[in-house]
Amino acid sequence: MAEPTPLQDLLVNDRYWLGRARGMLDQSIRGRDEAAARLTSGVGWLWTVYTGATLVSVALGKEPLPGWVLGVLVAPALLLVAAYTLATWAALPVEVAFDPRVVEEVQQVHEQATRVKQRRLRLAGVSAALGALAVVTAVVVTATVRSGPSDPSLTAALHRQPNGRRVVLVEGRFPLGTAVTLMVTADHGTGGPVAQLVTADKAGLIRASIPVSPDGQKWRVQAAWSDRQQRWTLTIPAADPAVPTP
Repeated sequence: MAEPTPLQDLLVNDRYWLGRARGMLDQSIRGRDEAAARLTSGVGWLWTVYTGATLVSVALGKEPLPGWVLGVLVAPALLLVAAYTLATWAALPVEVAFDPRVVEEVQQVHEQATRVKQRRLRLAGVSAALGALAVVTAVVVTATVRSGPSDPSLTAALHRQPNGRRVVLVEGRFPLGTAVTLMVTADHGTGGPVAQLVTADKAGLIRASIPVSPDGQKWRVQAAWSDRQQRWTLTIPAADPAVPTP
């Protein structure tokens, strides 16, 4: 049978508070080391979330991300590396030197080591907090922000096949899923306009190979499409490799 606790140990007196003070002094260094270890584990968890979410978001994105979004993606990596380094630094022992026979000197060294540990831990905590905020921002940005529709672009070139046929090769970029009517017309020679309907793919690209009359010269390509309840057109000349560029 356990012996009962002495009455003096149950009283809140000077002895009790001296015991509490000793416990707090012992914990002043050990507690900060434990906090630094927990902070290191938390930064590792944030890194896992950051890399996984960012890689998935970038891999599944169908459009290139704007430059400022790429900056948002890089920031968490820098902050988390800094937080991990600072947390590891905070957990390292503080180099001290004192004469154990001088109580006042031991007390001063202990207080100094505690302040150093606290300062290191505070820096690591601030960096980890900023890193966590940057991770959340990066995940939200990559999940919701995509580059707006880029300006439509169109290129065309005349291709002469070995059998004497001619085709105009057309490539362009338009809003996703847009139906684009391509009209190829010769400035000189015979042959009426040739039209073809294409649809921009998931990347916003169109490609077409349009046969044209071998008698025509200086072909022009016009793209027509509807966007935001408006009708748009874009006309360019088809480059002809056989004709030297002035």
